[in-house]
Amino acid sequence: MLNKAYNFDIENEKEIEKFEKEGQKFDVILMPDILEHLRQPEAILARAHTWLKPHGFIVVSVPNIRHFSVLQMLLRGRWDYEDAGIMDRTHVHFFTKATIIEMIEAAGFEVETVVANGGYLPGWKGLLNALSGNRIRPWFEAQYMVKARRKS
Repeated sequence: MLNKAYNFDIENEKEIEKFEKEGQKFDVILMPDILEHLRQPEAILARAHTWLKPHGFIVVSVPNIRHFSVLQMLLRGRWDYEDAGIMDRTHVHFFTKATIIEMIEAAGFEVETVVANGGYLPGWKGLLNALSGNRIRPWFEAQYMVKARRKS
């Protein structure tokens, strides 16, 4: 049951201070497709750690810069921003599965679950993935959703 929700500019210090004065502690903090847009996502994660109840958790989603579409672009000698998606022109940071996990853990969280969006490999892609020991699938995962629990 949702008792309260907040929506504010997470990079505006005055808004954060106003929010923190209320002293609210939360069971869950949702950050869908937010961290890649922030100048200091690690600082926001560390701060979010203090906003959670002792057994609270965060749910974060970020695009996967390791996606094959980005590799294709790089192989053509390009780095082209787009209006939406992995190469959204408003993205300031880029993450792989490993780097988002590392950043979340460094902020004082214990990663419980990582779920990939995408990664469906029909036909020859599925066969190639099977032959490679599942090493191809991460290149086709467009986004990662991470659930991480607050460490005491």
